[in-house]
Amino acid sequence: MLANKLLGDILYYCTVLSFIITVYKLGVIKEWKKYYSTILFLDLASLIYEFIFLYNYPLWEYGAKSPFGHTIPKFINMAITYPCSVMLFLHYYPKQKQIYRHAIYIFKWVCLYVIIEFIFYTLGTFRYYNGWNIGWSIIFCLFMFPLIKLHDNHPIWAWTASLSVLLIMMLILKFPFNALP
Repeated sequence: MLANKLLGDILYYCTVLSFIITVYKLGVIKEWKKYYSTILFLDLASLIYEFIFLYNYPLWEYGAKSPFGHTIPKFINMAITYPCSVMLFLHYYPKQKQIYRHAIYIFKWVCLYVIIEFIFYTLGTFRYYNGWNIGWSIIFCLFMFPLIKLHDNHPIWAWTASLSVLLIMMLILKFPFNALP
């Protein structure tokens, strides 16, 4: 079991490295300023999750019982993985107005994120809590990627949608509101 978790940690850092290499190799990093506000949006959303859920009612955790802990991967996600994802996702987002192209593009990103999560879950470095599962992760990704695009074009609408969905998720998942910090 420890070997699987160690393999999961190694795979995690290889995944992060592959995001970095991809962003540099494709030259997307040169346009980081264009995507900066959306990167901050995703990072702030992650911090809101950490503040509201993590210690009182966690839904998921990366690095569960890992020799490297879970704080470092969370920081790396916010500092590297999320920014790289946002830059790649928005840079290559289809310019055509055909909705099916947008749906296929978003579906590919959802598949990428869910497959990565499933691998980490299988290796024991990713855990679910309080009713969360891979199905919820799929739904979350189906919401998150269009939201990233929405924020790129209409930040106020993205924040409104995010906070509304946050409240709905808290109700569905029976979040104990008296546990708020």
